Amino acid sequence: MTLRDAAQARSENVSNSTGVEMVQSNDSTPSNPCVLCLTEEKRLACIPCGHLATCVPCGDSLQACPICRREIDAFIRVYV
Repeated sequence: MTLRDAAQARSENVSNSTGVEMVQSNDSTPSNPCVLCLTEEKRLACIPCGHLATCVPCGDSLQACPICRREIDAFIRVYV
């Protein structure tokens, strides 16, 4: 393996602070997709359960958290 190959492999596989390996992609797919549409980034956390589950358009019509099915009192918009 050449130095160039090693550098490329390192840039493709990145470990986050918990040690979990994530693969970076250069295409337009979101890295943390909405659990409903799978096309947009998750941006809304459900209150009171706190699950970060949906994008803004999908969250508009929800009455229960799609992860735990608890009734949603409000949303918090999350900026990452």
